Amino acid sequence: MTSSGPGRFFSAVVAAAVVVALSVTGYAQSDSEIYQATVERGYKYFDSENYAAARAEFEKAYQIQPKPLLLFNIASTYRREGNDKVALAYYTKFLDVAAKDHPQRRQTEEVIDFLKQKIKSETGNPASDGAEGDGSNVVTTSSEGHDPAKPGTTLIWSGIGAGALGVVGIGYAIFEAQRARDRNDQLEALAPGSAWSDENIALFEQGEAAEKRAIVFSILGTAAVATGTALFVIGMQKRKRGSSEREVAVTPYAAGDEAGVALTGSF
Repeated sequence: MTSSGPGRFFSAVVAAAVVVALSVTGYAQSDSEIYQATVERGYKYFDSENYAAARAEFEKAYQIQPKPLLLFNIASTYRREGNDKVALAYYTKFLDVAAKDHPQRRQTEEVIDFLKQKIKSETGNPASDGAEGDGSNVVTTSSEGHDPAKPGTTLIWSGIGAGALGVVGIGYAIFEAQRARDRNDQLEALAPGSAWSDENIALFEQGEAAEKRAIVFSILGTAAVATGTALFVIGMQKRKRGSSEREVAVTPYAAGDEAGVALTGSF
């Protein structure tokens, strides 16, 4: 053990923090880019009237970021194909998971009423809200625990937890580094060239062990803080994106006997 020992682990800490932060940030960028590209492809397919392909892209995007409005878009693809019962099921699912003040809620309620009346007039029976038949059993339930009104909540709290654990780890690393420094100072106070006693050897071994623990916990602690910070930032970004979902919308309309959807978006 040398006097430069307590300083070596700080270099390792910085390196670990940089690597972890860059890797997690890279993942966040990749996730966002993949989602955006997938949604864009869906809108291009929708615009070219390839509704099955558009639906496949919206479903992929929903797996990446389960935004309620994607369910609305999926419903619109079924509606354009004339599959009113399945469209009705997805519009209903959208209302189940969307925030109470979602900008598309009122229009969706109107189009649901329109579809119910249309289905009733075609079959002579009340609409079943898409609960059975026509493949509507693919609709997932609304009891999955997802809170669409507050996206990113899990990531935010996970980040806070990881950051807190990291702070504890760094605190313990500082404590062990100080122990290593104390042992080193005691040994350096010995007369130059003097023989070491068993007690001196024990001090040396204790200092070496403390230095190793300081290195390990400082790396783990800093990595946890970096990861927690990244998770918190990603969660806040998700929450911000979730509050501006109107940027990607397929808006329904009904006028007399005519009905359809208007595609709007900002990319």
